Amino acid sequence: MKRPKTFDFTLKPRKPNGLFMGILKTFVAYPDMKKRDFECEYVNMDGIEPPYFLLANHASEMDFRILYAAIRPHNMNYVVAIDAMHDNGIGLMRFAGGIGKRKFIQDMALIRNMKYCVDNYKNPLCIYPEARYTFDGTQSYIPPSVGKMAKLLKVPVVLLIAEGNFICCPQWNKDKFKKRLAPCKAKLICVADKNEVQALTAEEINARIKEHFVYDDFAYQYKNKISLTFPQRARGLHHILYQCCECGTEFEMYSSGTTSSRSTTQNEALASRRMASSLWPSRAQWKQSFSPSKAYVMPIALSVSPSSASYSLLKAGMTVSTVASCTFASAA
Repeated sequence: MKRPKTFDFTLKPRKPNGLFMGILKTFVAYPDMKKRDFECEYVNMDGIEPPYFLLANHASEMDFRILYAAIRPHNMNYVVAIDAMHDNGIGLMRFAGGIGKRKFIQDMALIRNMKYCVDNYKNPLCIYPEARYTFDGTQSYIPPSVGKMAKLLKVPVVLLIAEGNFICCPQWNKDKFKKRLAPCKAKLICVADKNEVQALTAEEINARIKEHFVYDDFAYQYKNKISLTFPQRARGLHHILYQCCECGTEFEMYSSGTTSSRSTTQNEALASRRMASSLWPSRAQWKQSFSPSKAYVMPIALSVSPSSASYSLLKAGMTVSTVASCTFASAA
């Protein structure tokens, strides 16, 4: 059996190819953002030029398109997990400026490669500090090591907060997301310039990041009265709403079209159980986070409590119905 080729993490990253990235941005990223009425607000960005340390929220496959539209005309180097490098082609990802890394380990080679990009390529250096897609459209934990990394790089720290990228492509339903033309907005915020990065402590930099790294895509949807009419928008909802809110039965929920209900056939129940992940919260965690009287908020979170804005959205913008003794929410 042929042994798979091992990726060399010590290999120096490449500068993004200008011609290749120009073609991608011109014919893929920019046209898609134009369809979505993309707008970017720039906060404290006067005089801020690459290289800078760019921290972006991670909600869907649209994130890179939003990134390039927000920092245009610049290209960037970015940290990407090794599985994504393999999925999209290692050569292609390196050609676009990708820096490969393994997940869940301390990676000194990655730190050296990030520093190398800042010192030699003068591009924005992008990471997703949450290290995963958001499951509920809100921010999650950012490790304190981000502030230490900013001190090491000695460049301005900039946040990119995108909105609208989750509601049109949630992790439990990515079907035909390119046709779900929900408006997308972004905000590019400089939280510390070069001089401030040198003067502030890592803890103070982290405090500024935490203050501004806040988003809630459901609140954004409600505030802007965005209606999603995709006919299969509820499909996959049972990946999150996996427990019946009436009888407590687990892994027998089923979703399709605009409805979610308790599985009525043996085949549907088996399919639901096969697709259920062993990483879902336990019944005790579920009951602690949600009560039957608030079952309509279940689609937007796992074992974490949604923000008050999300509660308001679902109360005002979602309809609550009952099918097969199960309460579910769908777009009004």
